[in-house]
Amino acid sequence: MRALSDEQIREFVEDWYNTKSVEDVFGLSSVAKDVRELLVDADEDINREEALRVVDALLKRGMLAGTSPYHPEGYQPWADQNRDVVIHRIRSEWLQLGREPHLHEIVWFGPPE
Repeated sequence: MRALSDEQIREFVEDWYNTKSVEDVFGLSSVAKDVRELLVDADEDINREEALRVVDALLKRGMLAGTSPYHPEGYQPWADQNRDVVIHRIRSEWLQLGREPHLHEIVWFGPPE
């Protein structure tokens, strides 16, 4: 099993938090793509779980999970931001999807309010 190191996760969080989330929101698909590119030989299950580790670290940093900005009402943080609930919801929807999410699917992340 190949996994991201704690240092790689910290680097992800710093990059996403400091550059991508300053003025904008970003989707789970971007996180999943970056993890997949680092873990070239890993299977889909490992990629998903490692992407969820990155998401958990982003949530710990205060990022908010929400709807796609392509939604008719735009990006809106989810009502329940409990990390365990958010991770469970993302994992469940990803498993139901049966593949890596595309741009508009599952969840987007925005900066802390």
